[in-house]
Amino acid sequence: MQCHPSAGTAGGRNAGPQKAQSAWEDSKLCEICTQQGLCTLAAARLKASEYQPSSFVDLGSVDTVLQRRSRCDLCRLVASALDEQDCDTEGTVQINLQYRFCSTDRAGSSKQSAQTYTTRGGYRFVPPEATGAIGPAFHYEQDANRKREVREVLAFQACNDALPCISDFSEYKDEELDDCIARSRLSGRILTETVQSSLFKYWLHTCEQSHQDSCRQHIVDSGVPGMFVIDVHEACVVEKPPNCRYVALSYVWGCVSVLRHLKENSALLQTPGALSTLDIPLTIADAVQVVRDIGECFLWVDALCIVQDDLENMQAQIDNMGAIYAHAIFTVVAAHGDNANAGLPGIREGTRRPPQRVLRQNGATVITVIDERDYYSGLSGSYWQTRAWTWQEKLFSSRKLIFSEQQVYWSCKGSTYLEEVCLEGVPDVDFHTDPTNSGPEEPAIPTASVSQEEYHGTYESAVGLFKQRNITMQSDNVRAFTGILNALTASQDDTSIWGIPESVFSYCLGWFMIGSHERNRATTVVVSTNGQGHNMSFPTWTWAAWCGPKSESGNPWLLLNFRPSMEQRWSYIEPEIKYYHVDDPGRLRRVRERWDKLHVLDILEREELRSAWKGQDMFAASPTDEPVDFLPGVNGSLQFCSSVATLQLCQTRLDYKWDPVPSLKKLLEHRVSVWMGDVSHLPRIYIGPASENFEELDPDATEEAVEVDFVIIHRKLGGEFDSSFLSALVVEWIDGVAYRLGCAELRESDWVRLEDREWRRVTLR
Repeated sequence: MQCHPSAGTAGGRNAGPQKAQSAWEDSKLCEICTQQGLCTLAAARLKASEYQPSSFVDLGSVDTVLQRRSRCDLCRLVASALDEQDCDTEGTVQINLQYRFCSTDRAGSSKQSAQTYTTRGGYRFVPPEATGAIGPAFHYEQDANRKREVREVLAFQACNDALPCISDFSEYKDEELDDCIARSRLSGRILTETVQSSLFKYWLHTCEQSHQDSCRQHIVDSGVPGMFVIDVHEACVVEKPPNCRYVALSYVWGCVSVLRHLKENSALLQTPGALSTLDIPLTIADAVQVVRDIGECFLWVDALCIVQDDLENMQAQIDNMGAIYAHAIFTVVAAHGDNANAGLPGIREGTRRPPQRVLRQNGATVITVIDERDYYSGLSGSYWQTRAWTWQEKLFSSRKLIFSEQQVYWSCKGSTYLEEVCLEGVPDVDFHTDPTNSGPEEPAIPTASVSQEEYHGTYESAVGLFKQRNITMQSDNVRAFTGILNALTASQDDTSIWGIPESVFSYCLGWFMIGSHERNRATTVVVSTNGQGHNMSFPTWTWAAWCGPKSESGNPWLLLNFRPSMEQRWSYIEPEIKYYHVDDPGRLRRVRERWDKLHVLDILEREELRSAWKGQDMFAASPTDEPVDFLPGVNGSLQFCSSVATLQLCQTRLDYKWDPVPSLKKLLEHRVSVWMGDVSHLPRIYIGPASENFEELDPDATEEAVEVDFVIIHRKLGGEFDSSFLSALVVEWIDGVAYRLGCAELRESDWVRLEDREWRRVTLR
């Protein structure tokens, strides 16, 4: 044989380990590939002092590599990878014989001299008009940018002489397994078409024995009455036994029919054997098999363990979602496919074919890397990785068994394992790039009280990353974030209102989006105190009411408040406005902010500015559970007193960024930042050369503008207390009620210059 297929391509579940390599012939290589040498690729473990990152070496154009494919096994593999990625034949192919995959410490030492580097070799494609690193781009530029990017096409890892296979874990007895692991350490490994549950069981056992409490989430379980789990041996849904061990499933429902637990079929689902006869999605059926094979008994799956038409039961579990995943012994992640019928690759025959190939030359053996084309891993292109609902499941799961299209990963706080590399028994592995990570760094949800700055910083990071994920039903915007929000606010003994923490409410009310966005006009079911549910539209003042247009790929970035320059940071945000929230029963309740007090001397000039625009609160003193005294029945609204002024704005080249009209710019001494969503419904006015309004003037000779109101929401001081700024919501009025259009920021001194501002009561919906 020349270019050897993986040992698992025909072996199935019981394929034995491949140990007799001596009978294999060397791979057929061309002169250029022989000069590079597989022996160099196979020299994978080096002392840190010996490691020298090699530069890329040109192997010729794509066209010349394609021509050599008929006479060279290695060129044939590279050519196939180039074909799959539709690479320009005029581009260049380069090889890097040594790049770092991971490092390990010897004898627990943290000194670099005691570290061992495990390296890999790889091939990359350089386009004819290659560019360097390409940053964020508009959606219409992304395809063109990708064609100009240098990208990896194929990678190899070294293998031990006795080529390991994942079936080793089922072939060897327990007393022989440690010797097998020691011999195979850090070697590449052959996958079989079907997974080996004994390997997963070993990963779990190692974590529980070695990591103990360090791999458990310390999220308080408030208790969920009527919580169900699946008994995988009885094949039915049962009430969760007290303190039982259970596995959770994280998957994507998608656009397929999913069997759901309803009041009408609850008795049937609790009948032993019911799940063996009912049509349950393949992903759930495969997860049941995984749990059974590993030797556990209970599995939690949202579709079958939440009574979907019992609003009280559903709300209780949604509120406690963080604890449900945190307290699972591990979570099965279905990272492959876009619906619940995709299944878990490798559980059933014929559901995966690992694309591994083995090359051998002069006693050196290498194997192709499965996840060679993605910088992060095979998870970076996963549909599961992009979904809003699955994000909180990922964050709270302390241990994850992740099924991608080609292989399975284990991820916990203490270790990362993957099928294609023998990492079992290797202490202190430090990956150059974590194989299970994908995308930006994710926030750590605190489990104890933290500073206010860290608190709203974590919230800002969490809600910003959440809004970058995709959600099918905009009505789920708050519900899909509830687990994260509840865990975060619980750490501060706080509550939230429509997705915004109450203790830092005025700060978080100043969110804005970078990118085109519009109101989603979605409604969500709100459960009243009497257990009844009714539909209510999202208030426009919450980020949950807004989304990016469906016509664009990608979502707008969501930030909280405007960023100062790098040399100046905001030291204090003052909640000058007292907010009252109209809750579901129609009662007016004071929003309780708890800002840390900053003990500084007041500056006289600053106090004069504040007194120039701020009036008196027109509500009764700190009302609690009082009936709304004006515009009754506007549930979900905010009511408060603030300074309001009308301004005229012109659109910039970005459809979400606006500036004051020229005449207003002359009045104001400083820049005004304004960010708005879709305002195409607002009437336009035209600003003539003399900065006068001409409603019926030729638009070609004038500047188009809109007229909107600014409503002040909070005040903040500069880092040296030498400047003060005001944040405002940009609103329109409909029947006496204000609706958010966007957010703005300006100097307090400029706000005082506006002559037509007034202090008034505001109902914001």
